[in-house]
Amino acid sequence: MASSTSWVYALRAETLAKLYLTRSRDLDILTLSESTNRVQYDLLVRVNGVGTIDTPEFGVEVKGISQPLESNRWRSTVLRNLARWWDRSEDETTDQHLPICLFVFNIDTEEGLYLWLREPHVEQNGYVKAYLSTNLPEGNGRQKTAISNGVRFEKLDKVAIDRIVDKVVEWYRARDRLLRQANGLAENSVPIYGKP
Repeated sequence: MASSTSWVYALRAETLAKLYLTRSRDLDILTLSESTNRVQYDLLVRVNGVGTIDTPEFGVEVKGISQPLESNRWRSTVLRNLARWWDRSEDETTDQHLPICLFVFNIDTEEGLYLWLREPHVEQNGYVKAYLSTNLPEGNGRQKTAISNGVRFEKLDKVAIDRIVDKVVEWYRARDRLLRQANGLAENSVPIYGKP
């Protein structure tokens, strides 16, 4: 009975994630099959019409729960399970540099929260740097431990989806600038000559 219940929760949560995501911009949402075990997310979201070298995309891990979103009971369980899974599969994954969000839905109220698992960051101190950080604390190489204290989930709605997409697009644009600079190209793809 528990496995059929969890299957229904997972299916409903994935449907809610797609519904939330399709309310925003021009996004393509791809469902990954269960046989795809080399990725750490359920959905791949592509942002169309940005004009970057690579199409901006991010992964979404989806969880469905029956407990109130305000409760802390589900948080430590979900984060601990994610940390264990990531620790086991980190070396085998193909998308180690892809931004990834966790969407958690209460399947009764259809409300959601999100948390960056691999958050894109852009710093500008004369150079553009783009890197990812994770909200799942690193262990000492043997196992990651996730603690619900200090991990901040945020409300998931259309505004939050827009913020997520904007952050991912900004990160891809920063990567574009880095790639263009490394290859001697200006912003408009014209080779840069005569620079010291």
